[in-house]
Amino acid sequence: MLVGPRCNTDIDTPIDPIIVCLDGTDAAEVVLPWATRWGQTTDAGLLLMHIVYPVAPPEARVPPSLQRIEQLDYLTRLSTQVRVEHPNVRHVTIPGADPGVAIRDATDGYSNAMFAIATSHPGPVTDLLLGSTAAHIIRTADVPVLVVSK
Repeated sequence: MLVGPRCNTDIDTPIDPIIVCLDGTDAAEVVLPWATRWGQTTDAGLLLMHIVYPVAPPEARVPPSLQRIEQLDYLTRLSTQVRVEHPNVRHVTIPGADPGVAIRDATDGYSNAMFAIATSHPGPVTDLLLGSTAAHIIRTADVPVLVVSK
């Protein structure tokens, strides 16, 4: 668990929800057992969040591609799997070119949340130096961040 420089440490209410940041890869999903167990133990809900690169402006009336449909269905499948272990699961797919910024924008107002994210870098110090999405979230989040290294 990491607390970045903007994290509000005066919160005295339970963490809820746990926002699980996913990118559609197996590497990102290594955080799921950790977040699920935390949610079971604390009775916190899980919010699975998938950021996808926007393929067309929102105002365009373009039918979704097969890849886009699969991206949208990705969280439905994961939610169904996680729900076996923890029934309080929601999911959201958000378009965004920069995952770190999209995650932060989408989670404004979740003052009691905790982020859960996987990183493929060897550790948080390397993440901070390399500028990964996990490092960006840690630096800018006003809530704690659970980081799991694959």
